[in-house]
Amino acid sequence: MSFVNFQSEISRLVSEAEEMRQLKRAGQPEAETKSRLLEPLLNTLGYIPEYRTPEGKIRSLIRTMTWVDYLLKPATNAIPVLMFEAKSLWDANIWEANKQQVLDYLRDYSLDIANEQPVLWIVLSNFREWYVLRLQDKKPFWQFKIEDLQNDPELVERLYSCLARENLRSDRLTAYYTENTREGLGARFLADLKIWRAILANGIKASQPELSLEKIREASQVILNRFLLIRLLEAFSSEMPYNYLGRIYYNWQETFADLPFIDELRKGFRHTWVGYNTELFHPSWVDELDIDSEYLEPLIIVNAVPQEALLYAIAGTLTEYRSIYNYDFTTLTQDILGTAYEQFLAHQLIEDNHQVRILENQQTRKQEGVFYTPEYIVKRIIYQTLQPLVEPKIDQRSLYYKPIILLKPIMLLVRFLKLLFAILPVAQVCFY
Repeated sequence: MSFVNFQSEISRLVSEAEEMRQLKRAGQPEAETKSRLLEPLLNTLGYIPEYRTPEGKIRSLIRTMTWVDYLLKPATNAIPVLMFEAKSLWDANIWEANKQQVLDYLRDYSLDIANEQPVLWIVLSNFREWYVLRLQDKKPFWQFKIEDLQNDPELVERLYSCLARENLRSDRLTAYYTENTREGLGARFLADLKIWRAILANGIKASQPELSLEKIREASQVILNRFLLIRLLEAFSSEMPYNYLGRIYYNWQETFADLPFIDELRKGFRHTWVGYNTELFHPSWVDELDIDSEYLEPLIIVNAVPQEALLYAIAGTLTEYRSIYNYDFTTLTQDILGTAYEQFLAHQLIEDNHQVRILENQQTRKQEGVFYTPEYIVKRIIYQTLQPLVEPKIDQRSLYYKPIILLKPIMLLVRFLKLLFAILPVAQVCFY
């Protein structure tokens, strides 16, 4: 349906909703909302019955099935691109009322999809209220109400542009998401990098109190680098299962909960070493350290929250916390991700009152600028130095990529890694 027809149908549905709201709630209000408002709207957006699956299945952590109202598809036999959860028109504040349900959907779904192409979006709506989240989000990045649709023609146009089936290939929803979430993203990611490392450092110290601060610094950095590389591989390598670390954790809970979680995590690290031939995961003294699960869960579980006392001690604030899995590494631009990581290299960990915390002062903040490498220099190194090295090693007949050996100091800079994946989409790379 054209945008003009969409505008007309939106006006009709808004009037229909107003009439329905004047009536006393009766019968099956959610079913009535779906049949009279939401399904006509989905039809108008191009999701006629053959392009939507009612009652899409999501397997829960306890292996029972839950259902999201609709899975929306770009083509009849295609993988869905949107989950749509419907609520009654007469319900108010549906995000607060259904927040945990939606976040549980996203968590359970992310653990169940493995190597499949993930459905990245969920829409929660009763037609009066609209909330849109991406898979890693803890709260909606886009929300509006029916009154906004009545008074804002640009919003109607954006709704059609981002959600209409015919516009899915242009991925305008991702573009709008990036635009909405970009401001302050680099600063938030940098702050969380520091917190993640400090949590790991405190976990190492708690189990090995005799270990020197220098060793704690080294070990916490190695483990955090491993987590970050796994997240990048999940985002850009089809061989790494989605939510790999979370899957290890929940498998441990189901089968080996009487054993230390760190044992299962070590197995996951060894598997990554074998699969990707990267020195970062090569067995070392770091793998012999014990870390209680309470220090690992906050990093690798979607929507996890560390103990308040620990978070306050290391960060000096009870700021809104995000785990590594509350960041979408496919939408973190090379500049944001790389710049934040390079600045992160300047921070320091210190011991204070039997805890490890982040040292923040004028000197460390000034040093954060020293590690920044402009993107044009990154691209010059990749495309003028590494790409000529790579291309002669590619056997076009067998599509087999011979190993390329790269030095670890460069690969620790995340922007180099992301750009490298752009020219080596399926290559086997050895990191040293």
